[in-house]
Amino acid sequence: MEQGQGHTILLTGATGFIGAAVFKQIIANGNLPIALLRPISNTTRLQELKEYCYLTYETLQSPELVCKLQKYRPKTLIHLAWHWRDATGKDSKGIYQVTDNLPLTIDSVKLAQAVGCTHWIGIGSRDEYGNVDHQVNESDPAIPTTVYGQAKLSACWAALSLCQAYGIWGSWIRTFGVYGPDDEPSRLIPYLIREMSFGENPKLTKCEQIGDYLYIDDAARGILSVAYAQVPGIFNLGSGIAVSLKTVVETTRKLINSQINPNYGTIDYRPGQTMYSHADITKITNLTGWQPKVSLQEGLKLTVEEDQAKLYSARS
Repeated sequence: MEQGQGHTILLTGATGFIGAAVFKQIIANGNLPIALLRPISNTTRLQELKEYCYLTYETLQSPELVCKLQKYRPKTLIHLAWHWRDATGKDSKGIYQVTDNLPLTIDSVKLAQAVGCTHWIGIGSRDEYGNVDHQVNESDPAIPTTVYGQAKLSACWAALSLCQAYGIWGSWIRTFGVYGPDDEPSRLIPYLIREMSFGENPKLTKCEQIGDYLYIDDAARGILSVAYAQVPGIFNLGSGIAVSLKTVVETTRKLINSQINPNYGTIDYRPGQTMYSHADITKITNLTGWQPKVSLQEGLKLTVEEDQAKLYSARS
């Protein structure tokens, strides 16, 4: 499949932070995205689009949904949906991480096969690798330390096995540190921007963590590079560059022109805190040609500008 050829791509989770960016990028590439939405989906991130194609569902195994989608003759289904019962998105230990999301992932593969897709893509997480102290590639052992990470890893193997049984391509993309405008308010970078923009001192850990940060537009292009190249397997998706969390905080502070001194060390690290996260992106680059384009400095600048504009508009 190639970009700009009018192909149909199905998406679950199209209203999420990454999902909305992928949805918009598909349109920019000249293909047709169809969002599969639950009745309770918050479509705020898609509101800037004058019109877009979507279908609602109660279950992905609905015969009515299958019948409607078959008419579009979709080539690819990208599964970005992941249910969180905790509104902050921080509950990584809940049993529902497995009981809700593993069946949902399997159902998405079944749907892809039922409507004639030749490629299924699922979105994983760096959390599948667990606590490591080195740059990881896809052949490294995955030893997750949270229920969230274990659920993602279980979904990965179950989905890819089912794709193989169905005779369709299966791909799993493990994301590292995706950030950008309009992220969830509970995430660190939106928190920093919100606090510093209004003169508040953010409360932080010592920020000694080393992380890999990828701008949202690069993440969307990376996911779609796997779709367009139609390459199966597991892929890391990050910047390939490791920086300290304190660098992220201080860069954000300087971009805001804030004189505030962040309260480093006022929050303890979580038990089992991930202290090092660094993706080897050689595989995805070699097989698809994708490379990140946006530097951390540029990405944080774009994020600060867009998030501040929305914050000030909301207060006016």
